[in-house]
Amino acid sequence: MTVEEIVKADWIRKNRLMALGYSVSIPAAILYSVLNGEHPLKVWIYSVSYAVFLSLYFILHVRLK
Repeated sequence: MTVEEIVKADWIRKNRLMALGYSVSIPAAILYSVLNGEHPLKVWIYSVSYAVFLSLYFILHVRLK
């Protein structure tokens, strides 16, 4: 493996780890907000940000592969 391939593999692994963390924390925040009866705008903002994140992650993941 070249240095560039190692760096790319490390970058992909770190991105997956960040995506996993985000994919656990944002749905937990949405669930917490819904169960505690917080303002619907807060739930909407969390939901939209999560949808945008997932969309961009998968689009960029496919494009960079």
